Amino acid sequence: MSGRNKLYLALDLAIAAAFVLSLGTGFVWLAGGSGRTGLAPLGVARGTWGDMHTWFSLVMIAGAVVHLALHWEWVAAMTRRLREGKAKKARRNYVLDWALGLVLIVATVTGVPFLLAGGGYEGGRNLAYVAAPLGLDRGVWSDLHTWFGLGFLVVLVLHQALHWTWIKNAAVRAGRPHAAALRPGEVAVRAD
Repeated sequence: MSGRNKLYLALDLAIAAAFVLSLGTGFVWLAGGSGRTGLAPLGVARGTWGDMHTWFSLVMIAGAVVHLALHWEWVAAMTRRLREGKAKKARRNYVLDWALGLVLIVATVTGVPFLLAGGGYEGGRNLAYVAAPLGLDRGVWSDLHTWFGLGFLVVLVLHQALHWTWIKNAAVRAGRPHAAALRPGEVAVRAD
C-alpha cells in the first residue's frame, strides 16, 4: 500500500472515530435533560458530555477539511470531466460527496450558536447567554443541528457504502507486509 493511501486510510479512520464519538456524546448530551448538571451517565456531568461533543466535532471537521484538501485535485478533475459530459458513472459519487459536504457545513453552522452563545441560562447567572441567536430560538437551532447531524449520518453511510470496496481493500492492504519490508528469505503470503 502506498504512503498516500496509508495516509488516506489513517485520516478516514480518525474522522470516523471522531464522528462516532461526536455522535455518541451528542446523543448522551441530548438524553441528559436540561442544564449543565442534568443526568450524569457514567458519572460525567451533562455539560461535560456537551463539551466532549463539541471537541470531537471540531476534530471531525478539521479532519474533513484536511480530507477535502488532500482530494482537491480529484474534485477539480471530476468537476471538469462532468462539465464536459464525461465520467457519467462518477456523477453519483460526485453528487453524494457534495451532499455530504453541504450537510456537514449546515450541521456545523447550526452548532456554532451554542458555541458562541455562552452555554445555558443558569438561572440568570450566565451573562453571555443569548436566548435567540440571529433571531432564532435556541430550540430551533438545536432541532436544526440535530436533524442535519442525523442527515449527515445518513449521507455518510451512503458515502461509505459507495466506497466500501476501497475501504475493504485498503484495510486488507494495510495489514499485509510490503514486499520491500520483508527480510531476505521471507515470503509475503496472500490472505485472500
